[in-house]
Amino acid sequence: MRAKVAVVTELDPKIWIDFMNCSDISDEKPPNCLDLLNESMYEVVGQIGAMAPEDPKFVALVDELYLLGGVHASLKSVKNKFNLLQIERLVRDIALLKPGDPRRIELIRFARRFTAEPIC
Repeated sequence: MRAKVAVVTELDPKIWIDFMNCSDISDEKPPNCLDLLNESMYEVVGQIGAMAPEDPKFVALVDELYLLGGVHASLKSVKNKFNLLQIERLVRDIALLKPGDPRRIELIRFARRFTAEPIC
């Protein structure tokens, strides 16, 4: 364990700072919340386009697409930082699951609750 720390501390200071900030050394940024939502919506649209309307999963996927669109549309109006952070975490979890997964639909519905701003 000490050998690894000694090797890491001998690195260039810029790389060490990047390592401590948990950022990638490359210039690529991680995808933001809207990009992840767009990718999730494209996955659902791709599956909807490949199936017949009589398929039992068709209605569930259209419902999922509708919910994702609602989160996407209302995400731009969220002003509360706490709600925005919670939505971003949920969207990252949503992006990891496959379309049609019941857990994914549950997370999408939960994310929609955070997009509604509190009255008080």
